Amino acid sequence: MTACRDGTSPRYRPCRRPAPLLAAAVLACFAGGPPPPAAAFEPADPSSGGCRVRVDTRAQPSPVSLGQGVTVRTRARFDCPDRQRPYHLVVAVDQAAVLGLDAPAPWVHDALASMAARFSLAANPRARVGVVAFDAEARSVCAPTNRTDLLARCLDEAAAPGAAPSGHDGLTAALAAGIRDLVLARAYAPPRQTDDPVREGLVALTVADAAADPASPYCRDAVSAAEAARRKGIEIGLVCLRGDCASTCLRDVAAPGRLADAERWPAFADRQVALVWSTQTRVRKVTVRDVVAPGMAVEPSTFDPPGAQHDPTARSVRWDTDIAGRDELWVSHVVFPTAAGFQPVRTSGQLIFEDTQGGGDILKLAIPRVLVVDGEPYRAFTPFALREPYSDPQPFGVR
Repeated sequence: MTACRDGTSPRYRPCRRPAPLLAAAVLACFAGGPPPPAAAFEPADPSSGGCRVRVDTRAQPSPVSLGQGVTVRTRARFDCPDRQRPYHLVVAVDQAAVLGLDAPAPWVHDALASMAARFSLAANPRARVGVVAFDAEARSVCAPTNRTDLLARCLDEAAAPGAAPSGHDGLTAALAAGIRDLVLARAYAPPRQTDDPVREGLVALTVADAAADPASPYCRDAVSAAEAARRKGIEIGLVCLRGDCASTCLRDVAAPGRLADAERWPAFADRQVALVWSTQTRVRKVTVRDVVAPGMAVEPSTFDPPGAQHDPTARSVRWDTDIAGRDELWVSHVVFPTAAGFQPVRTSGQLIFEDTQGGGDILKLAIPRVLVVDGEPYRAFTPFALREPYSDPQPFGVR
C-alpha cells in the first residue's frame, strides 16, 4: 500500500481512494480547458476585505498669505481587516541546486528555513504551503499545510541530498506534482475557506543547466506543464540559483516578471511571505513617488535615506523607505514656494507608494486640487482607497 502524507500530521498514513468529486477535480486539472475568468482587483471599499488608508495632513502655516512658504506633512495609517482570500503555495526544490557547488546545501537550506519561519501560518488559517522535491523526477514531500512546524520539517527534508528519485524531466514533473497537490488542497479545503476563490501559486527553486536549449524536449515539456498550470489559475514562479538564468526556456516557464535569480532571492522570499501575510503591517519596503507641479520643491521625508535627491523643477521625485513593522508613515514634507507675485497654484496628481519587491503600485493618494491664495487655507490631500496588498496579477514578480 502506498504511503501518503496529509497536510496536518507528520506521520504517514495509507492512501485512500479519492471521492468521485475529488477524482473529477483531478481529471479536470489535467484535461485542459478554457482558462478561468480573471479576478477583478478593484479599489477597496469599507465593506470589502481589502485594506484602506487613513491620511492625516498638516499644513504650516494655515491659513497662508501670498509670499509665504507652505510646508505640508502627510501621514498615512494602514487599516487592514483580518479577512483575506485563501492562498495555497507549493515550493519545489531542485536537488541539483541543493548539491551544486555554486549553491551549496547550507545556503539553500538556510534560505528555505528562513522563508518557512516567516510565513507565520498559525496567524493566517486561510493559507497553506506544501513542498515538492525533484531531481530528474519529483515527489511530494508534504501536502499544503497550515502548520509551520511541519512545513519547516518538510523543507528540511526537501533540502536533504537524495530527497528526490532519479529519472527524467525533473522540472516538468515538479510542475505536475505541484498542480496535483494544489488541486487536492483546494478539494480538501474546509467549507468556510471556499467562500472566496482560492489563490494558488507554485515556486520552483531550480538550476538552468538542463533548460539551456529552448528547443529541447525538456524545455518544451516544461513550458507545456506551466501553460497547463496557468490555465488552472496557478501562478508559476522560478528562482534560478545557478546556470543560465537568462534562459529563454526559464522565461517561458515563468510568466514575465516572475523569474528571479539568486541575488534577488531575499526579495523573492519576502514576496511569498507577504502573500500569506495575516494581520501585520502589509507594506514592507516601498518607493515613494511624489507627483508635483513645476515650481514645487519636495524636502526629505522622515525616513529618507542619506543622499536622497530632490529636483525642485522636476515633476516627480522618488526615494526608498522601509516601513516594515510600522502601521503608519510620514510621507513627505512638501514645500510650495509662494514668492512675491507668485500666482495661485492649481494642479493635480497622485502620491504613490510603489512596491519595489515586484507587485506594482499598492497605494495611491489623489491630490485633487492645490490652491494657495491669500487668506485661504491649504486644501489637504484626500485619500484614495488602498487596493488589497499584493493582489496584482503577477504575485511572483521581482524587479
